Amino acid sequence: MQGTPSPPPKTYRKTPLSKNRTIKLYPNQQLSWCYRTVIARAKQLIVKKRVDFMAIEYQRMMDGSHAPDEKEITEFIGEPANGAWMKLRQFLRENYDIVPEMMFDKKHGWDVRYRKSGKTLVALTPEKGAVRVLIVLGREESEKALSMRKELSPKMYRLIENTKQLHDGRWLWARLLQTKDAEDIEKLLPIKRKPKKPTPKSSVLRE
Repeated sequence: MQGTPSPPPKTYRKTPLSKNRTIKLYPNQQLSWCYRTVIARAKQLIVKKRVDFMAIEYQRMMDGSHAPDEKEITEFIGEPANGAWMKLRQFLRENYDIVPEMMFDKKHGWDVRYRKSGKTLVALTPEKGAVRVLIVLGREESEKALSMRKELSPKMYRLIENTKQLHDGRWLWARLLQTKDAEDIEKLLPIKRKPKKPTPKSSVLRE
């Protein structure tokens, strides 16, 4: 009597979960509740990582005995982030009559703050390889920012969405790593304070 033939070997399909981990599934097997939970959690972590600009600590200018000049700051930041620093500083210089203040804090090091009438428009902190930016939006300002989904980058919009509105404002901590990152800040600043009117070009009289 012939024995029962052994079943064919089972094949597996590997489904990537991360760079170093995989989960094996039988062909056409429905995702279990546990697996769906793992995938959902992984997506949450991915979104959080994209939104959390401040997840990694960067080196800052911590020598309080010496206030750095512009050249020292740009050299400390380095490429390509110093492009964002220069672009944002130029935007502020051209659009706001505010004299920037160099401020030192033992915890955060040197930063440049733009304040007028006791209210801070924005604070810029030079970091090694980055520029840290702080903008605090009031409730009405936050509503305006949230209406700019099409104008802001997805990363910046998620930051605004996921930052809690406190009684003293919505504290947006952003980190700029390249020149293009400064564009979001330039779009948010007019919400805080209207830019100055451009100087009209003098007309040329023709004889």
